[in-house]
Amino acid sequence: MPSTQPWRLTGLYGYSEEQLKPETWRLMRHLYNRSTLPWLCVGDYNEILVSKEKNGRHPRPLPPMLAFRNTLLACRLIDLGHHGYEYTWRNGREGEDFVEERLDRVRASLG
Repeated sequence: MPSTQPWRLTGLYGYSEEQLKPETWRLMRHLYNRSTLPWLCVGDYNEILVSKEKNGRHPRPLPPMLAFRNTLLACRLIDLGHHGYEYTWRNGREGEDFVEERLDRVRASLG
């Protein structure tokens, strides 16, 4: 029998500009605090959690990844996993300029 318990869904597109990423994290925390319903937050967060989620060019600095991790922890959002190729975005360039990252995610909290 299908559950009739309400829940909420957010489609998220995080800022890609480095200086605006804290705005995405603030918005997520605000949305989390607005309700106690179980929450499904799906989208392009435009940030990686760990270095292995990036392939190519320079390594990602730790502070932005920590800010993202801390937001997910504060919002109690757990990763629902994924299947297929490990990276969800690539820049379309070749050689030394090639980059691919896992930016798209499906995260959920139990409320």
